[in-house]
Amino acid sequence: MNNKKIVITDCDHKCLLKLIKDLEYYEDCNGERRTFINNLKFTLKCAAIVTPKSINHTTVTMNSRVRFENLDSGKQSVYTLVLPDESDILKNNISIMAPMGIAILGHKIGDIIKCDVPKGVSYLKIIDVEYQPEAAGVYQS
Repeated sequence: MNNKKIVITDCDHKCLLKLIKDLEYYEDCNGERRTFINNLKFTLKCAAIVTPKSINHTTVTMNSRVRFENLDSGKQSVYTLVLPDESDILKNNISIMAPMGIAILGHKIGDIIKCDVPKGVSYLKIIDVEYQPEAAGVYQS
């Protein structure tokens, strides 16, 4: 499940390290926010880093639109993984700082992911990466 080494682009890695640094500098990071930051730090520390051109197109990167199935309910959902300031649940934009955002980053189609949710734990299966910037030739710096 979540034991697999994830793969992220060096651009996403740099962007997310900057996000962490900014959050720690500008915000009072206690409680739940501190937990999210620590989880993201751990995820980045454990990830394999690759160039944007070499990432598999079935892998979830920042700004990817992902279809997944909640294995507990059978319900499928589509979300785009974004930075916190772009988060908007009405537009199906999920923040990298949300438990689901951190959980899906770097995983690929077919992976089953354990995700903490308000009601406990859910298991999500990535069904499709409907859009990935790198696959579309969009490289972030």
